[in-house]
Amino acid sequence: MLPLTLLNNEKFLERVAEEGTTLQARATRDRIEHTDRQTANIQMHWEAYKSNIRKIAKQTAKECYYKINSCIKAIEKDLKETNNTPDISTNRERQNHEAYLANQLKQLKKKEAKNQKDFLNAKLANHSERLGGT
Repeated sequence: MLPLTLLNNEKFLERVAEEGTTLQARATRDRIEHTDRQTANIQMHWEAYKSNIRKIAKQTAKECYYKINSCIKAIEKDLKETNNTPDISTNRERQNHEAYLANQLKQLKKKEAKNQKDFLNAKLANHSERLGGT
């Protein structure tokens, strides 16, 4: 099951559109050339298209999750370093920086939680669509 956040990813949508154009070209070529249905037909092309889209989606989702997680780790590290400075209680600039980092961390954690929630909802919806729930 794929996360719904991919629907807002322009790079992913462009690659899906390219794959769709390729599928359309293959189907048109087979129809014009009267290709034997045993070797190539629209169902075979459709299965290949779906498989390619799944691969692209997984790759794109991995990149997005990696970026979010690496940003969270970097901010947590910077926040820890900022909090461990001896002048944090007196230096107004450091206090502002700490508040900014805490806010950024909160935003990223919300984004990560929303992605996980969307993924779980999609997984549950897919589970109930299958016969027997398996």
